[in-house]
Amino acid sequence: MEITQLHYFKTAARYENFTRASQELHITQSALSRSISSLEEEIGFPLFERKRGGKITLNPQGRFFLKYVTNILNSLENAVDAIQEMTGLENGSIKIGVSESIFLKQVFYSFLCRHPNVRLSCTLQSPEQMKESLLDGTIHFAITKAPIDHADLVWTPLYEDRVTVMLPPGHPLEGRKSIALSELKNEHFIISNLGYDMESEFITLCHHCGFAPYVVYEGSGEDLTGLLVTAGLGIMLAPYSVSVGLLELLQLRDGIKENQNVPGIPLSDPFSRSRIGIVMKREPFLSMAAKELYQDITSYYQNLAPCPDQVQN
Repeated sequence: MEITQLHYFKTAARYENFTRASQELHITQSALSRSISSLEEEIGFPLFERKRGGKITLNPQGRFFLKYVTNILNSLENAVDAIQEMTGLENGSIKIGVSESIFLKQVFYSFLCRHPNVRLSCTLQSPEQMKESLLDGTIHFAITKAPIDHADLVWTPLYEDRVTVMLPPGHPLEGRKSIALSELKNEHFIISNLGYDMESEFITLCHHCGFAPYVVYEGSGEDLTGLLVTAGLGIMLAPYSVSVGLLELLQLRDGIKENQNVPGIPLSDPFSRSRIGIVMKREPFLSMAAKELYQDITSYYQNLAPCPDQVQN
């Protein structure tokens, strides 16, 4: 039994499809199938139920075996990280998950400038995907907008956020202390926060207010959407933390100490409020680099000024 076989098995179990798993592993489907069959022959029982079209599902023995394989692979990775720390190396990897509308690019930028040999992977995930990834060790921790309910996970709240609206220069509502979402029903909307399911939570909020927004652009990437707003092509909804983070990133990019732009105007609606927190296993192994990034993120939110909390004009 080889470590590679266990890694192949875990990947096949995650995708429940030989074709998709082989693509992820960059091997042929036949090679993956032979490896799994060899593993099953060695341990003496099948792990999957085979179906048409390369579809597979874990049988009871496979589900039981997967728990131990996951622990073995996680322990091996933790051992490598521990040895690297002992020898003073900083070329390990950090894997984290984030919810939609979480913006930490400026934190990642500063961290990677200090640790250029660290490999950082940040993926957009749903709460269920985060739970699974945290429990099986695929990610070290996650930044979320709500607690993840599980006995082995701990969620620490970090920041009280607020949805804001970013307006183009000269907009009639410019200068307001707060705006109700219903006041924006006739505006053109620019959407930059498509989630893991390719939907936007802000479109849902508009429906909650009784109107369907006229969307002129939706996608990902705050740089483009910010330019579209500045050009007067529409307005953009964004959490206060995102609008502040974007301005900070632009400052880093342009090499300036101060930015004359200001974050968006907060929405006055009660449903515009949310929380940001960090979730991880109760007793995780974190490398020195992972601990430092965890502390960087925690400190960033703890030191972030709260969104102005004025009532609607």
